[in-house]
Amino acid sequence: MSRQIALDIETTGLSAEDGSRLIELGCVELVNRKFTGNNLHLIFNPGCGSLEFLRDKPQFAEAADEILRYLQGAEIILHDAAFDVGFLNKELERLGKPALDTLVASITDTRVMAEALYPGQRNSLAALCERLNVDFFGRTMHGSLLDAQLLADVYLRLTRPGSAPAPRRFDPEIQSDPLYAQAVQAVRQSRQASTLFVQQRLKIGYNRAARLLQTMEQAGLVSGMNSDGKRKVLEICSR
Repeated sequence: MSRQIALDIETTGLSAEDGSRLIELGCVELVNRKFTGNNLHLIFNPGCGSLEFLRDKPQFAEAADEILRYLQGAEIILHDAAFDVGFLNKELERLGKPALDTLVASITDTRVMAEALYPGQRNSLAALCERLNVDFFGRTMHGSLLDAQLLADVYLRLTRPGSAPAPRRFDPEIQSDPLYAQAVQAVRQSRQASTLFVQQRLKIGYNRAARLLQTMEQAGLVSGMNSDGKRKVLEICSR
């Protein structure tokens, strides 16, 4: 039996490293490429800020064990995995729990898959839905659960037999450098993806900055280096 879970989150900001928190989790289960209806949708009180409408919601800590039991052993499908995994791992770290990649079978990133299939094109989830004829309308789900359902449909279309290469896996070692999240945030905000920019912004050595950019390239966040030594930021602000 092949069990897969398409997962989407909503957060209070762009980076888990700057104190932003998880506020919504949506999961849609597939077994042998079929929807089962065994979905999970949770909304959280982040415990910070002025989000009044979330004050009566449980905090992530109250649902963490339920979430981990649900995800355990499955292949997790994400769009822009570095973003989602970064937030989930930060929430788990606060509770002293192991990282997500140690609990699941594997992590597949549909953004990385799309960049390989459609280089140089818009590859946000919305753009892929349009390109692959995934219908937004007539859906009964909302929020991150709706996005997880759309993501599952996109994944199924990307991996139809004979129509797509094998999925590209997310490598947890991508975030092994403690400055990786800061580097991604700086590149996202500035739209600059040069080694010199990362070196100066983070006040680190040239070789380390180059490795961080190479890691972003592997994650599908920036392009390969052009003939003039520059890279292109690959539409990473729109998920």
